Amino acid sequence: MNKNERNLEKLRKIVVKKALEGEKIKEVAHKYMVSRKFVYKWLKRFRENPEGVWWKDRSSRPKTIHRKVDEELKERIRELRIKQGMNVEKIAYLLKREGKALSQTTVTKVIKELGLPLWVNRKKRKRPRYKSFERQKPNELWQIDVKGPFWVEEQGQHLHLITLIDDHSRFCLGAEFHPFAPKKEQIISLLEEAIKEYGYPESILTDNGALFSSVRGGTSTFSRWCQTEGIKHIRARVFHPETCGKVERLHGTIIREMERLGLKYCNPDLSYYRSYYNFSRPHQSLNFLTPGERFMNHPYVSLVPKSVTQVY
Repeated sequence: MNKNERNLEKLRKIVVKKALEGEKIKEVAHKYMVSRKFVYKWLKRFRENPEGVWWKDRSSRPKTIHRKVDEELKERIRELRIKQGMNVEKIAYLLKREGKALSQTTVTKVIKELGLPLWVNRKKRKRPRYKSFERQKPNELWQIDVKGPFWVEEQGQHLHLITLIDDHSRFCLGAEFHPFAPKKEQIISLLEEAIKEYGYPESILTDNGALFSSVRGGTSTFSRWCQTEGIKHIRARVFHPETCGKVERLHGTIIREMERLGLKYCNPDLSYYRSYYNFSRPHQSLNFLTPGERFMNHPYVSLVPKSVTQVY
């Protein structure tokens, strides 16, 4: 023990002695140039164990020592990383929800140990900041859009994708693959199915594509259908895809995850993927809630994506 440690222990004994003799804590602290918190701390330790060596520093060893990550947990991390493509933050959050809490640092170490890609070295190009918006409640605004055609190698064909999403919760209300360019009737049919299951929206946001607007001017078939159903049709600004950013982002997510999740063998209405996306996949823009929890207070469900029969 060095001189400084001896002096500090002596000081602890003195301030506790003075406090026990009846001097005010404030006066003791001022007299010996220490904080009142210091006096209270060591007075408390004396009262907890007056017969022990209360003036000594306690071990800083943690009460709970986390053991090594077992093989089962490593395989779960591998699955979330490779098959579901989740980043470190999402993996740590999902494991916590499953009762297997690990820090992001530990998850990163396991990923490195398994030789998996970290996906953190990409240089992101600077993009202009856009003002984001979000409706206050479910069914206040839906966004719908069509993506395609895009080539799917193992299908050996081009596919088109229709996606319908709730603006407030990012809940995927409907999604369909089509081998040919979809028609207005198919768009309306998807909306009618969603309305039967989830209720009427107050308004629907679309781009200015031919499916949603009239090429020759006037009122389009889609707009007339919205008027008949009592739904407000909102069209985005021309050449401004950011307005429909949420549904555009979902398109990118589905196409990016096709190979990992076996979506190239998925059924045309993407029913399994929608269950996974809505109830099992945490959404970072929702503070890691799932869209299902935001839309209908549905509990989190741990789904394991699987491949099913081929589309066409």
